[in-house]
Amino acid sequence: MSTFKHNKNIKNVVLSLSKYSVHGFYGQIHRQAPGDKVILCMLTVLFFLFLSENTLAQTKNDTLNDKVVYIVNGIPVSKDKINNEDILTKDVIKGPSIAALHSEKEIDSVILIITKSSAITQYQKKFGTFSKKYKSYLDTHQNNDEDFIYVLDGVQLKGKRNDIIKTLYEIPSKKIKEVGFNKKQSTDGSATLVIINTKQ
Repeated sequence: MSTFKHNKNIKNVVLSLSKYSVHGFYGQIHRQAPGDKVILCMLTVLFFLFLSENTLAQTKNDTLNDKVVYIVNGIPVSKDKINNEDILTKDVIKGPSIAALHSEKEIDSVILIITKSSAITQYQKKFGTFSKKYKSYLDTHQNNDEDFIYVLDGVQLKGKRNDIIKTLYEIPSKKIKEVGFNKKQSTDGSATLVIINTKQ
């Protein structure tokens, strides 16, 4: 057998292996010369060892990933369902505290996430129960309050949008005394004010 034909035969079997065709590569081996069979059998063993190691590694990674539970807005979800752009807060819970959040004993940690969209919906609903004007305005403006100025106990909330959302979200309903709403007037260019007073 020429070197060219020898190499070509081995190449054909390797191609069969790469296509995961069991009958295909066994058929290739039995059709080879005795010398080639040894080489091809060794290639077969190495090929399946490679597949086995990759499968075990993937299984190990999947198992490790399963030991972390993600709870978004109070609901367990898979990691690929999380929108990182919408995350407002993220807390990692470990140790005995996990039992209060999840019944699975094999869990290593629980990641609690509150999204911006959920926080906005909740504080708007909360303030809407204290001000019909506030609720009515949001109902007719797609719940958009990005240009509102929120004043909490006489102090205007300033800073990054996320910080303002978090502050408003964390105000307990039972602490709210009243919510005032002053809609922006197009004639004088004044801003829309939401004035929140809490019980002292």
